Amino acid sequence: MPSLHQPSRHVEWLALHNSYEQAERFSLLIKLTAVLLTAGLSLHGAHTYLTCLLVSTLWLQDAIWKTFQSRTEQRLLIIEKMAATDENANPAFYSEWQRNRPSFAKLILTYISNAFRPTIAYPYPVLIALAIIMACIN
Repeated sequence: MPSLHQPSRHVEWLALHNSYEQAERFSLLIKLTAVLLTAGLSLHGAHTYLTCLLVSTLWLQDAIWKTFQSRTEQRLLIIEKMAATDENANPAFYSEWQRNRPSFAKLILTYISNAFRPTIAYPYPVLIALAIIMACIN
């Protein structure tokens, strides 16, 4: 029966899985920071453009972080496929990334396109809209 029991594959899968979960936690922390920052700056009357700029920066940082996480996910899926077909392969996370590394422009476009995926975009447009609404009210 195919499995993850080959030592190097098992260790790689565990390490990458932990990294994937940690990336998810950091993404949520970035989102929480954006919420608290928006609330704090809005309550203290900060300029709207400053709030929007900081929230946009966190939004892009979250997109970059989630792009990194998606690379980890790709390797996890390869390892699981190898386990299902009983293929034997050595750890190759970084060599696969290097082999498939996009150009600088393509990497930037990937970050930007990932920023607009619903699971990444939320709550940033809402926070920007709230900052603008708060500025109009005050």
